[in-house]
Amino acid sequence: MKNYNKKLTFFYIFVVIIFTNITAIARLNSDYIYFKNFVYHSNGELCKHTPLTVTFTAYLNNDQSRILIENAPRWKTGGDPNIPGSGVFGVELGNFADPSLEVGDSVFIRFTCNTVGEQGTLSAEVASIPWISFPMALNLSPASLPSSPQNVSLSLDEQHRRIISWSQEADVTYSIYRYTIQDTIITGYSRRLYYRIAENIAADSFIDTSTTEIFQYGYIVYATSSGGIISSHSKEVFEEEAVSDFSITPRATTAILRWSAFTPAIGTLKGYNIYRRKENGVYNMPIAYTGIDTTFIDSRLDLGASYHYKIYARIDEFTEVGETEEITITTLPSQSGFYTYANFKLAVVIYKNTSRGSISNNEVEEIKTMLDVGKLFYWRNSKMKLNIEFTYYEIDEYKNLGDPDDAWGSMLKTVGDLEDLGVMNTQYDIIFRITTAINGFWSFGVRELGLPGPPRETGFSQTWWPPSGCMYQGEHFNNLTWIFVHEVQHAIDHLYYYNGHDEMYHGDEPYKFPVTCGEHYDFQAKMFRTFDAYEDLLDNWGDIYETIDADNDGFPDNEPLVELDEARFGSNSLSADTDEDGYVDKQEAIDGIYEGSDPNNPDTDGDDIVDGLDQYVRFPVHTTIKRHTPTIDGIIEDGWPLTNNTVSYTQIGYSPKLYLCYDNDYLYLALYLKQIGIPEISFDFQSDGWYHSSGNTIMKINPSLGNFLSFKSLDADSAVQAYSISIGGDPAGMWDDNTTYQLHFGRRVISPGMVNLKVNLDFPIIQIEMAIPKREYAGLTLQPGDHFGLNIRYSKVNNDPDQWATTFDQYNFVYFTLDSFGVNIEHEDNNQNVLKHFSLSQNYPNPFNPQTNIRYHVPEAGHLQVVVYNTNGQYVCTLQNAYTQIGSNTVIWNGKNDTGVLVPSGIYFYQLKTDKGISLTKKMVLLR
Repeated sequence: MKNYNKKLTFFYIFVVIIFTNITAIARLNSDYIYFKNFVYHSNGELCKHTPLTVTFTAYLNNDQSRILIENAPRWKTGGDPNIPGSGVFGVELGNFADPSLEVGDSVFIRFTCNTVGEQGTLSAEVASIPWISFPMALNLSPASLPSSPQNVSLSLDEQHRRIISWSQEADVTYSIYRYTIQDTIITGYSRRLYYRIAENIAADSFIDTSTTEIFQYGYIVYATSSGGIISSHSKEVFEEEAVSDFSITPRATTAILRWSAFTPAIGTLKGYNIYRRKENGVYNMPIAYTGIDTTFIDSRLDLGASYHYKIYARIDEFTEVGETEEITITTLPSQSGFYTYANFKLAVVIYKNTSRGSISNNEVEEIKTMLDVGKLFYWRNSKMKLNIEFTYYEIDEYKNLGDPDDAWGSMLKTVGDLEDLGVMNTQYDIIFRITTAINGFWSFGVRELGLPGPPRETGFSQTWWPPSGCMYQGEHFNNLTWIFVHEVQHAIDHLYYYNGHDEMYHGDEPYKFPVTCGEHYDFQAKMFRTFDAYEDLLDNWGDIYETIDADNDGFPDNEPLVELDEARFGSNSLSADTDEDGYVDKQEAIDGIYEGSDPNNPDTDGDDIVDGLDQYVRFPVHTTIKRHTPTIDGIIEDGWPLTNNTVSYTQIGYSPKLYLCYDNDYLYLALYLKQIGIPEISFDFQSDGWYHSSGNTIMKINPSLGNFLSFKSLDADSAVQAYSISIGGDPAGMWDDNTTYQLHFGRRVISPGMVNLKVNLDFPIIQIEMAIPKREYAGLTLQPGDHFGLNIRYSKVNNDPDQWATTFDQYNFVYFTLDSFGVNIEHEDNNQNVLKHFSLSQNYPNPFNPQTNIRYHVPEAGHLQVVVYNTNGQYVCTLQNAYTQIGSNTVIWNGKNDTGVLVPSGIYFYQLKTDKGISLTKKMVLLR
């Protein structure tokens, strides 16, 4: 005890200094007298419980006929709640009136903690006004507390008198307190000064005969035991107008609540509080808070269960001023015909008028359009498992957010603005702010914002306006869309971390397996496609919505909350595969990063391969590279095998032709451009899907001069990574055009001087040929069956700096396999695609756990094998080794090797080999 007192004395002196400063600041901010103290349980620990399990009652001069409770309003906006859950409590004594607080008055605080069954009272004399109140300790003691009055309600009798009712218990009496809602303080909030209008009531109701028709009233009830111990007060009830047109549509695990907008008699509507109880249960704290919208979806309900609902309108964090009737619903007994997905509520806060400029109404509409594209990006690439639900707050009032580089301080100011708008904690999962006042784009991940309501972290991300300094753009996106996708994913990533899932990595950490990383759209997309635990959320994080899905294909039929459904995609909601091409409608929709394939065309890209058998549904591309040695002279002769003659995206008519072949010593690439364009060619020689990976090579060609504008390869050797980290560089490795890299390691991954490049410019036609030598250090070994990834982007198309194109999805590799056979010398227009005959489809699902389907097609009967290898080329298992008839077949891999042992997470290759010498290979990802 002695040691405890020494610690308390030291703590007391420290807090006195801090509290004195806080009190002085409070006076400057127009607080009248905010009386704040510590509260301890009987075991000496701070009481950190929160309402409704703890309450306090404040009164003057031991007179309990006028009281304040923990819902008393602050005179200073943005302050802590009166019971913040940190071991302190506070109350604004300026709320006492008729008479107001005077020097010499004694302040009494009775504090009750129902969690541990303890109560205590603290008193102090007011020495001066303003009053510098030194912190004191309110110590609780065990007490035989009577229960707080339950089921308190307010109604009117035939004479329009107020009737307060409650559930009566034995051996207690009741006291009733009333306040007048229209009695407000200078901030416009109700004073909430309660007057006792009855006591020693030994019944279950009381008729208030002392009211007038021109005012509205609120009531609380206390119970007093036969031993004189007073309970916590009851839930507050109000004389309210009805919130009308309340209806509920029950589904299997959700219920859709709708009501009409409510206009309060006093104050400004800030939102609605949603209450729910089960059969024989009671209404406690709200289950959710909304803004001024009049629809709410309640989720995570039990099948075939009954629920009761009421909704209250609120004008501040404490005051509920309107209520609905109670409605009872029963959920459906089955989820058949429904599809579920995770839903995050996101508040977009737009500051339209700040110290550094304004945002016009036209710009606001532009912002909304761009964010809808980002919402679609999340929806498509999460495989329709994550939806973002927007609410916009457009702040017209002039705001000075302070230092444009003070991220934390400006965030706190935004939190204060949201509180003024009536936003409650847990109302939103993420906040995304757009303002001219704060520099840059960044994210805090998730933080405890300190808004009123239940404690929980909330995501916070921001961008300046107009967005600039962002170097990554996609064909359907601009800077703001990219910033939204990138920054908000920080919050989503951190949110799932708090929900026990640290495997949703982010592109800022490119070396984390198995996520393909890098700050580009396709790598953001791969992170979303790899993650598969979207609905695994704790109860107070997000929602699990359900929507109608008549054909049970995992593709909502017609759901306005999401950005893409079957109605907007043009697919048949009664058929999982509208065009019966073996590629289900959902896969058609999510085939690309930005857009899907055609659900009404069995051959989307027109390459004579039905979508269900096509490795790249939207790109007519030959993925098998034949052996052939061309002449490298800048003239593309007929012997070059055509690989692709279209682009995925272009702003004008632009169709460069791509040719690929190889021999024992070189990989050959040729481009035929009918119009001017500057090609940038990206290789993934390791074929591991990583943007930051050893051997990844980017070369940009200058057609005018016939040389390389730039040429670099990434070296991700462990020694290079260690060195890069030691000098404060990228932990993924170093690009070999870096002077520091070259001086330290004395090498290039691939030297541009080793590449034989020939360019023939006959304006506007450009012919490019190159021979890239075998380079094992880069992963280019030129062995039959090897794989590599390729993408090509064209800038300054048609000699216009603003025109560009890309062969495939921007930054997204398409993978090719080196065949063991040569190419027939024939004109390109008659070139036959081997995949037109033999084909090996991408496994589905991918990534997978615990099993995946592998589909292939053979045009003639014969013996074939389907074999699985790991990334080191080591044999794992054989899935098929038999004589196979003509047609399409499917084999299943269960993630085990030939001995029946589960193999670890990772990238694996599956290869189809026939007795005709055909060899086709694809990769897949297993996630445990």
